[in-house]
Amino acid sequence: MKNVLLFTFLSLFFISCQQEVGTDNASTPNKQEAKAEQSIKLPNATLSFFPIDKNDFERFEEKNEEKILIERFCEESKGYQSNVWEGENECGWAIEKYKIEQDKAFVSREDDLLTIKLENGKETTFKNIVSKTDKDRTFRYKRHLKKSNYFLIEELRPNASCPIYVLLNAHTGTRNFLMGTPDIAKDEMAIITSSAKNNTSSCSNKIEYWSLGKENIKKEWEHMPSDWGVHDLKWAKQNELYIAQITPEDKTPSKFTKIRID
Repeated sequence: MKNVLLFTFLSLFFISCQQEVGTDNASTPNKQEAKAEQSIKLPNATLSFFPIDKNDFERFEEKNEEKILIERFCEESKGYQSNVWEGENECGWAIEKYKIEQDKAFVSREDDLLTIKLENGKETTFKNIVSKTDKDRTFRYKRHLKKSNYFLIEELRPNASCPIYVLLNAHTGTRNFLMGTPDIAKDEMAIITSSAKNNTSSCSNKIEYWSLGKENIKKEWEHMPSDWGVHDLKWAKQNELYIAQITPEDKTPSKFTKIRID
């Protein structure tokens, strides 16, 4: 009888110890986040910069829709491979045609005229100007942000060294101009824009964060790096960005970073 009681006590004690060990292990993260290299306090946000591996950035990029479409439509494009003015790249228009087909209920193109139907029943148009002068403008449809109620259109100018985009309110038709390459949050309620300044461009070298309301947009914060520019900037999570950084001396990105927004 004593042996049975002793065995029972030891068994219960062993199970209790196992449960405590399991609880401790479950509460310990498998991989701790590296210490932030830099933290910047802005009026409406705090930006924390964490180093990431190039492979992590490239694995994330493999899932990017824009890159997938470029690979799908542009690999055999002579214009794309020759690095001619982007407005003349056949693959860019092939991507636009694919996007318009997805949103054909309210977006159409006829030659140089891009037409978008608004929710208020009216139409707004973007007409390409091709006169081989400084007044040339070419508009390319990019996508519809259904949740926040906007259309994104790229504006191409032959002599412009910095990206220009138009964010069109789908209800009012109001046009908001964005000076930088945009990337849209997964919930479509925020947009981040970036532009890099190098030896050949006059870009402002800013990162700008815009919140998107049903009726208007608002710039929440901006950050202007002093010693590097943005080669590529993408949303990783709702409050995290992945960034490939470049300096004026670089031909390819020299550093890869995660930015956490608090």
